[in-house]
Amino acid sequence: ATIPLGCSYSRDMCCNQVNNKVYCGANGYTGQSVTIIDGEGDTVITYLSIGNDIQDMVWNLIENEVYCMDFDGGKVAVIDGETNGVVSTIQVGCEPRALAWNSTNNKVYSGNCMSNSVTVINGESNQVITNIPVGETPFALTWNSTNNKIYCANYWSDDVSIIDGETDTVITTIPVTWGPQGFCWNSINNKVYCGCQGYAVDIIDGVSNAIIASVPLPDESWGVLCWNQTDNKVYHANIFADNLTVIDGQTNAVIATIPAGIGPQALCWNSTNDKVYCANQVSNDVTII
Repeated sequence: ATIPLGCSYSRDMCCNQVNNKVYCGANGYTGQSVTIIDGEGDTVITYLSIGNDIQDMVWNLIENEVYCMDFDGGKVAVIDGETNGVVSTIQVGCEPRALAWNSTNNKVYSGNCMSNSVTVINGESNQVITNIPVGETPFALTWNSTNNKIYCANYWSDDVSIIDGETDTVITTIPVTWGPQGFCWNSINNKVYCGCQGYAVDIIDGVSNAIIASVPLPDESWGVLCWNQTDNKVYHANIFADNLTVIDGQTNAVIATIPAGIGPQALCWNSTNDKVYCANQVSNDVTII
């Protein structure tokens, strides 16, 4: 199936498992920046105008709220998962690019590109707790619930800052293939997948923080990844090849290549229906796998 979006240049997606909704954020200069999709019928519920450039989104299960990153505005908009209304707006650092949610401590993390920092937000009150200095141009975040660690991809310093989710301090910084741009975490094997512009997905061990493998890609990576827990597969969107690379979560081997729309730019997995949603930036639609 393919679903039209409210505007062009899709950026990111997330899934609300309580209400079975999929959210797609895009460039609001060309229309309505957030499209909300019914996960059961695969139809559009509504469109929202939130900022001009939604670079990332994350869902808070405890509060049933979706956090939307407004890159140009330097803020995070919070959407009620039930009503679809905006309930809060949080000012963060300069040019925020990435979000992650820590369910153990109910915190939301915002990676701020031009501030070289990560803003920590209280998930209940939506108030800023602290700001953590990291590497140069934090571009992506993910959370490891097993070890309560947050991983921050620093694009220009070619490394990953690993943050303690309890204390909000940097534990260590590890070098990766050049241009890290995105993550996903595999909870079955406790691996973090880091998509790097240098034509590779680096795989980090969740316990030791060491790189244990590097999977070559057909083209440079924009770090668009998601993990399918049911089948233990990792999907990587190849934006210039118009397809997805599928990686076996156990063996780290590439097992398939799936065609997508033009310019696949965002992925999310819906555990309720075991579907992967792929937002295509150029063809302005969503491919459902």
